[in-house]
Amino acid sequence: QAILAQAFSMSRSNILPSHYGQLVLLVAATLDGASLADLPSATSVSCGRGVRAASCLGCPTSGCGDDCRIETAPPGFHIVKSGNCKPNHMVTSEETCKKALDISVSWGPHGNYPDVVDGCSLRQGSMLFYNKPGTCDLAHPPGIWFAHCKCHEDNQCLRARPAESRCVPKEAELVPGLDELI
Repeated sequence: QAILAQAFSMSRSNILPSHYGQLVLLVAATLDGASLADLPSATSVSCGRGVRAASCLGCPTSGCGDDCRIETAPPGFHIVKSGNCKPNHMVTSEETCKKALDISVSWGPHGNYPDVVDGCSLRQGSMLFYNKPGTCDLAHPPGIWFAHCKCHEDNQCLRARPAESRCVPKEAELVPGLDELI
């Protein structure tokens, strides 16, 4: 209560930079006529260089700092169940197709099928297909497996994922000041 009384007796310019807590700031500033948009947000982070975002993921990687750090995910692969892979994300060799997934392959990879999507694709969880670019033919007659040369549920495409950098929250120190001592 003493903190509230002290906060109410101060002008808004003296309250906002102090450490009385978000509730006190909200009450005192609202009583003083401030809009909620003028108040600091307890849910936003500083990206650095005066930029704020709702979370570190909202910070640009070029401005990741202060409350956030850059994390780089290594390249890898993932499954695409619809559409097509960008040419630079397509798996471009049979060998990569075989090694990319940690699965037991019962068949393949086999290719030269005009009714199967180009690149590496997986059917029924263990059958691998590999068609060189340009093998799938849009003019192929409709059939049970033909999906107009696109990835789909029956032939899920394997897509290469490049390394990605993103802004993530800095981890709190377990013992404040320990980093400075080491």
